Amino acid sequence: MPDEIRGIAMAPELDEQAGAVRLPLDRFVETPEELDVLTVAGSVLTFRCARDQGVPAQASGQLPESSHAIYESESYFGPWTTDQAQRFGFVSPSSDNDLVANGITERAEGTAEPTVPPNARLTEADWAVVDECVDGPEQKMFAAALTHDGPWEESMQALPEALLRDDRTEELVSELTECYEDHGLEPGDELAWYPRGARADEISEEQIVLAMQVVTCKEEIDFTMRLAKVEAELQAPLVEKYADELIAKRAQIDEAVVKARAVIAANGDMFEPVA
Repeated sequence: MPDEIRGIAMAPELDEQAGAVRLPLDRFVETPEELDVLTVAGSVLTFRCARDQGVPAQASGQLPESSHAIYESESYFGPWTTDQAQRFGFVSPSSDNDLVANGITERAEGTAEPTVPPNARLTEADWAVVDECVDGPEQKMFAAALTHDGPWEESMQALPEALLRDDRTEELVSELTECYEDHGLEPGDELAWYPRGARADEISEEQIVLAMQVVTCKEEIDFTMRLAKVEAELQAPLVEKYADELIAKRAQIDEAVVKARAVIAANGDMFEPVA
């Protein structure tokens, strides 16, 4: 596999601090922060339009900086960093609010209960006005940036299955399960890279200890980087075939994000209720 294709770096990057496994095709998809920015900016414009017509609307999104970083962190065949294991066990990294909303944890004592949604009191007539405001040109631009329907999409959707079937993946998983057994763990029945007893819906001392053992085994055999290299190699033909289209898609996202940030900065009052 070449180091670069049309200036696109092909080597995977492991960011242990962020918990992110960055692969070549990830460069052409919006980040969690960019997703929030584009979504919130669309909300701002829609509800600004409605407010200008007398509807007491408020932008329904927000940009809690603390939530972006946690969604950069990803489970990659289970937890792969010490931080992930200690904080989440086998649960996908999530914000505190989402962990509560999904029934994984309980709201910490002394923390504020969720507030009433900002537009809960809008009438049916108000919402009819809002509905007429959703198709502005900039909203369409933001939505288009978040739409992934390029000619590479079908092939890209097939990559996870191709990764699982790859002989190199099977060999890596075999090495991982051997390490589990050496540490007194049993491979899972359905997903061998999860040890028996792992739960994706529970954070507990027992789950954290088990997850830490998984991370130890992954580090011992360099599982995550070796697997990421296999996945990057499988992505390389798509990058080479669709380089022009992928570069154009990234440029579309970048342009939309710049405009979306400007919209949010210019409409701070939309995050406050109508006086």
